[in-house]
Formats: sequence, C-alpha cells, structure tokens
Amino acid sequence: MHPDDRSHTRVAALAAGLASGCGSAVGGGATTAPDRPVSHDVPPRSQPPTTGRATPVIPRAGDGDSWPVQPVGLRVGVGDGGRAWAWASWWGGIPTCDVLRPVGVHRTGHVIRLDLREGSDAPPGTACAEIAMLKSVRIDLGPLPPGTYVVRAGSKRATLAV
Repeated sequence: MHPDDRSHTRVAALAAGLASGCGSAVGGGATTAPDRPVSHDVPPRSQPPTTGRATPVIPRAGDGDSWPVQPVGLRVGVGDGGRAWAWASWWGGIPTCDVLRPVGVHRTGHVIRLDLREGSDAPPGTACAEIAMLKSVRIDLGPLPPGTYVVRAGSKRATLAV
C-alpha cells in the first residue's frame, strides 16, 4: 500500500468514528434532546476579572489592518523619576496572530487618551487558533505638570494626581 493511501484510510476511519458519535441515536429506542443554538458573543460585562496574571507584551510596529483593543483594566501612577505611567490589560488573541501595535497617547489639557490596537504579524493564509489570553502593557506617559489628570483607554478611566 502506498503511504498516501494509508493516510487517506486513517482520515476516512477517523471521520467515520467521529460521525458515529454525532447526531441522534439510531434504533434501540433511544431519544436525544434537540440541538439548541449556542451564542459565542460574550457580553462585555461578563468578562472574567483581571485578577489573574496578564502576559506583558511589547508593542510591535507593523503594516496592514489593525483593530481597537477594549481594556478590561487600567492603572496609573507616577514613578520615582516623576514620569507618569499607565498599565492597561485586555483580552486578545495569541501572538503572532494578534500583536499589540504602538500605543497612541493623546493629551488634551488634563485628559490623556490611550489608543490601543492589535494587528497580525502572521503570514497570509496562516491558521490562527481563537484562544484568548489576558495581556498587559506599561505605557510611559512622560513627565506631566502638577495637577490632576483623567486617563482614558476604551471605556476605562483612571484619575492621576501629579
């Protein structure tokens, strides 16, 4: 038997085995419950809390499409050197399929808006597993004049006193 024929036979046997376990029972008087639709859209408020350990990521430059990231956590503070910082966390896909692009920091008066976006560094045609992981990034906000600031990232906001 040719090696390619063996792999086709294995695939056919696997498919037959999987198919035999699906659908309604045949004969024997067994009954099954009808299938019900399942939603894969999770409401934003039902996301798990960010108390777990987030994987720190480093923003990567890249071309092509990107999409906004919705942070689930935001912390702010001022370091010893007087530089303000923010930590943002979010649920995203696995690298290299989903990587953080450089974070946009836009300051207007005492409001600082953070624009977090992810893009893909995977070659075209790559199959990407749809597995979510909790990610985080530290964002340098630089030295700020004394005062109180509001830092916004998506729907999250935090107050920063300098």
